[in-house]
Amino acid sequence: FTAEKLSDAQIVLATEDFSVYTQDEEFIVKLNLLNDAEAKVILSNISGQVLQSRTGLGTEEIRFSGSFVQGIYLVTLETKKERYTRKILFKD
Repeated sequence: FTAEKLSDAQIVLATEDFSVYTQDEEFIVKLNLLNDAEAKVILSNISGQVLQSRTGLGTEEIRFSGSFVQGIYLVTLETKKERYTRKILFKD
């Protein structure tokens, strides 16, 4: 243990199971799963149509590339116990 205090932002980052950002026409999902747990990451459009799906472990980085149009996309993380979904705005 350490006496160093964490900021609110550091606490949120440490407790999130994944983060998502876009770069060069790609969706990048950074996993933050304990004990190298396995998860399925699903990219879908706002209508719920699955566009791509990948499996990842631990702190792996998963990239989704393709011809994405401007709009709102859903990135869903499924583990054995939980399911989380984030809305992502993709701009040209």
